[in-house]
Amino acid sequence: MDKMFPGEREKIYTTIILKVSLSLLLVSIMLTQLERELLDLFESFHWAFIFLVPVTLRLVIIFKYHDATFVQIDEEERNTTEHRGMFLTLAGFSFSALFALVLATTSSESNVQLLGASILLMLISFLMFYGSFSFEAFKYYRWQVDVVDAMSDTGKLALLLSLLSAIYSTEIDPAIKLTCLLFFFLFWLTIFSMNIKARNSYLSAFKRRPK
Repeated sequence: MDKMFPGEREKIYTTIILKVSLSLLLVSIMLTQLERELLDLFESFHWAFIFLVPVTLRLVIIFKYHDATFVQIDEEERNTTEHRGMFLTLAGFSFSALFALVLATTSSESNVQLLGASILLMLISFLMFYGSFSFEAFKYYRWQVDVVDAMSDTGKLALLLSLLSAIYSTEIDPAIKLTCLLFFFLFWLTIFSMNIKARNSYLSAFKRRPK
């Protein structure tokens, strides 16, 4: 094997070049396969299962801390005015984006089927934010706070997924699409995890102490 190379330096350089080339080829194949899988995901309705994550975790919190969640809250904790204003703003943004996506389907340069998925996701986002806005007015128990938060989490997730689906409907470079995907999941997962942790810590302080 050593006779194949004039010296040790050439052997090292050749090995590095081969490793880098094979790694790049493997990454390229993986990116192509990943892009196809994501396209299949958006073109089917399997993405709907991801909404079980925020809803399920909020339900777990409600029943885990039932002693704290099934009680009435005061006006300070309700904070209805500020929350309704935020949800109304997000609902308005989702509605505007929904209208823009509907207009975008008239362009022949985009994948209309993926834009259709993006429109459906944006509609879910709008309905969740508008539902949060409406439900805020009837929020008197602490478990209702978590229901509103679950709707808000679903709306935010649908909003980001809709934008991601719209990106995948274009002819943007696959590497850029993958970067957007990674940033999307890292951003959403970080914020969502922080919110769940904060809510868990807050409600744990209300747990009934042993007599």
